[in-house]
Amino acid sequence: MKTISNLAKANNRKNPTRSNLIRIAVILSSLLLTAISLFGYSIVKYEKQTAKEQYGSYYGVYASLEEKQIRELNKMAEISCTGKMAKAGILEGETETSVVWMDENAMDMTNLGHQLLYGTFPKSIDEIVMQTELLKKLGYKDAKPGDEVKVNYRKSKKEKFQQKVFRLSGILKPIDTSIENADYVSYVSSSFYEENYAKKERFYQTYFAMDQSLRLTSDTAEELAKEIAVKCGIEPEVLKMNDYYLFWILEPDTSVIVGCVIVALFVMLISILVIYNIFQVGIQWKIQEYGKIKALGTTKKQMKQLILKEGMSLALPVIPIGIILAAILNQLFMQWFQKGLAKFGGESRTIAFSISVIPILVLCYFISALAVWIALLKPMKLVAKISPIEAMRYQRDVKKSKGVRAGFKEMSLSKMIQANIDVHKKHSIGMMIMLGLSCTLFVILASLLQSMSAKDEARRWLPYGGFEISLNYSMNEEVYVENNLDHILQNNPLNQKLIDQIENIDGVTKVKKQKILCVKDQNGVFQSVVVMDRDYLKKAVENRSNFGNINYDDVV
Repeated sequence: MKTISNLAKANNRKNPTRSNLIRIAVILSSLLLTAISLFGYSIVKYEKQTAKEQYGSYYGVYASLEEKQIRELNKMAEISCTGKMAKAGILEGETETSVVWMDENAMDMTNLGHQLLYGTFPKSIDEIVMQTELLKKLGYKDAKPGDEVKVNYRKSKKEKFQQKVFRLSGILKPIDTSIENADYVSYVSSSFYEENYAKKERFYQTYFAMDQSLRLTSDTAEELAKEIAVKCGIEPEVLKMNDYYLFWILEPDTSVIVGCVIVALFVMLISILVIYNIFQVGIQWKIQEYGKIKALGTTKKQMKQLILKEGMSLALPVIPIGIILAAILNQLFMQWFQKGLAKFGGESRTIAFSISVIPILVLCYFISALAVWIALLKPMKLVAKISPIEAMRYQRDVKKSKGVRAGFKEMSLSKMIQANIDVHKKHSIGMMIMLGLSCTLFVILASLLQSMSAKDEARRWLPYGGFEISLNYSMNEEVYVENNLDHILQNNPLNQKLIDQIENIDGVTKVKKQKILCVKDQNGVFQSVVVMDRDYLKKAVENRSNFGNINYDDVV
């Protein structure tokens, strides 16, 4: 056995070009395989983390429930936890700020505790928590916990604003400062809510989570939540599921996983073909040498071990190099990816190397080694079948004549290439297959990178231009009726005069209008109908697959 090992090492040293080509092929294949695996793992982990941090850990929320309905909900075995939130009033400002109360369960399920920058959440009747931006808009630029703030407050849209004094118990983290008219929320204590709202006026947004032992999917979770609602006397229409959280937590994106598996299989197949071709060519050049070794009494098993040791002694030491390079590249890519997302208002998160990645790296090592072993199977069989006598008489590329060979009166480069291909048909077919798979791999990777476009994602929310101006209005205001939509539309501020002013601003190249048809239904409730032009419909169809095939002229 030691003799076979020494002979394999000597063969590798004697053929440095072949050895180096195999090492490079193995490093690149293990690098690609590991990079693809880590990419899929990192994306799924990042989305899971983002889903929980941005959207909370609740399964869904029931709107406008009474205490009796919540008690019935807590009796259900499928419900593991519930949390309550209630609207506790409105603060006056450029945009109306909601005042809410949340119990500890709701805070935990919505990750509200992570948003607290200073201080604590309200406990006394006069305490409140606000965002730093809202405090600045109210004139309290240097506010800190314990300070008093004066605000205009009212319970509902049926009352007028009245000045009220609160004491800051805490300050929330800043929100996206690039949003001029951001929606602010302030939080008060349970004692404040109970003091200002009678029992018959109390209605709660009820967050809930389900027992994890149920092994639900996002679809079955919604079906079960509706069944529970009916049993508890709750209208199913008031249910809103936390779809993004459920999608990533209950059933990670199979498209990412399947896509990575398909690309990894392509990489493995290409690496097998490359290594096989390198060994196949090397064996053809050394048939006589292998015949001499066979003539010395080497068995078929030993001949196979010789080729296996030649390949494995080259591959196994360099596979970790590809894996380490892939881990570094993946970490750099995820940092770049997360910084890119942070520019669009998100927080920068880091998916760092952790102990959970080690099984993936170990698996990639064994898969890479398996690919090398598969690539060596045919060369092993070929060498094992070599006859010493036939090997001595073997002359490469010389074939027995099968009759009169068709020739050419004149030779050219293309005819010489064609003749060479005809002589090595199997090798040529193998090379064509390998090159075809390589091109397929490049197309898949290019398509994957092209689909990760921050610009395309931004255009889903803002189809045109860089800014959007829209009305700020109420629908059911009973005191300040001038803020209602129907009153505003009597003298619409978004008129042609405003559009002309915007067009005259330096740097503005184009202003596009989006018309909205505003109507009341049979219940007197306002509904909006988007009026689409040809370009808008085209973009809508591109961004939403459930539109089907729509022809603008047919729709008109």
